[in-house]
Amino acid sequence: MGDGNRRWIIRDALGRIEGPFTTEKILYRIGRGEFTGEEAIAQYPGGKWIPISADPQFYDKLLEVLSRQGHEEFEDTAILEFTKPHDGATVSRPSEEKTLYTSVDPEKEDKKPKSSSEKKQKRKRRAPQDIELIDVRPQVFKALLQKSRGPLILLTLGIALAGIFWAITAPQEQRVRLIAPQKSIEQVNPGTLKNRIQKAVGHFLRDTFDDYMRAQNDFVYVAERSNSNAEVMALLCVTYLQLWPYAYQDSEDTKAISTVVQMSSSADPGGRHSAACRAVDLIVRARFQEAKGLIESVIEARASEEQTPILFFYLKGYVLEASGDHPATISYMQSAQQLWQPWILPYVVDAQARIKIEKYNEAGNILRNVLKANPAHTVARIELGLLEYKFFGHRDLGERYLTQALDSDDAPKPVLSRGWFGLAEIALAKGDQSKALKFAQKSYSINASNTMAKNLIVQLGGVKKLKSTKIK
Repeated sequence: MGDGNRRWIIRDALGRIEGPFTTEKILYRIGRGEFTGEEAIAQYPGGKWIPISADPQFYDKLLEVLSRQGHEEFEDTAILEFTKPHDGATVSRPSEEKTLYTSVDPEKEDKKPKSSSEKKQKRKRRAPQDIELIDVRPQVFKALLQKSRGPLILLTLGIALAGIFWAITAPQEQRVRLIAPQKSIEQVNPGTLKNRIQKAVGHFLRDTFDDYMRAQNDFVYVAERSNSNAEVMALLCVTYLQLWPYAYQDSEDTKAISTVVQMSSSADPGGRHSAACRAVDLIVRARFQEAKGLIESVIEARASEEQTPILFFYLKGYVLEASGDHPATISYMQSAQQLWQPWILPYVVDAQARIKIEKYNEAGNILRNVLKANPAHTVARIELGLLEYKFFGHRDLGERYLTQALDSDDAPKPVLSRGWFGLAEIALAKGDQSKALKFAQKSYSINASNTMAKNLIVQLGGVKKLKSTKIK
């Protein structure tokens, strides 16, 4: 059977399944815009589900459709040329802001919730006119309640207590939503966006959660109003990658990334900026080998060009670190540092990789320099605090670093969990078992896979008196 006649079933983002369809039929429907790239496909019968974009012929068709979508051409918008080497060893420090920038005008944003609420109220007012049946469940429930009030009260109390216990002990989730650019925004002269881009890049360089949230908002704002600026889209995709640990990581978040992949492919077909977005999309979908191959091909192809693909040195180090190749990670992060010195992120990843291969002094020096450049960098402060008390013998200094850092949740959960467990170990070394238990519980509530925190909780909760614990 030819490829064109191969049959597939399709599953959309809501889980609805259609088919089977032939390959030609799916290509036809992609061309009509009926499939957008968010679907999953499986060969019929008995095939495994894969993203539709994972099949080369469907992926090419999706890009072909996107490339046909008209967009107004503007002059070159690579205003700051972020991907060129930059001189200077200091990190830019934009003035602190108290408000986040959004991708929509405030007046329009205020009106939308009101309109939505009015629609819901109208639907509620119309509902009684459509319902003619009488719901007798309240009366039945009341009768049952009178007959079994005692057991029911006990059951309700048990459920309530269980809920309270779960609320106290279960891992706490604080998630954010990735913001996708809207495609219907009126385009503007790229020159009017220079200040907004400069502000976004300043946040991007500082490498903290709050700064990435601000950078996301500004990059989205620019991408909406200058949909030929593929360089900004590449930076937005890397920003998404940094926010991914905090995101819901569901179909809506992956759709936000896919939207920018499509936009960048239309603005920069076959270019390095669109390739950066495709690499990020592959990484968040855990397709690391494909991401690695794409990244390496860009680095090799662009090695002799004047504009060095800085983002790809970081991305290569990222996938290498995920595979556990720490020495190679350090090498690529150093290349990124040399090419764009104000960007803090490669220094932090470099330090974390050195810690894993027990180069503690080198890691400590890097982290101290990071904190000089950005004192608000929570991850660097936690990592340095752990180094100070565990390996440098400075327990009080380590405790101070950790206490300061853990006033904020501005770090991925595994890092926060290790920080709280560090405080638990310090408290235990001081003989304060109450604090040690409290900090261990906090560590475990953030990351339930932290077995050391779990074991310490069991130890402190099950034994009244513990012998002094020596911390290495």
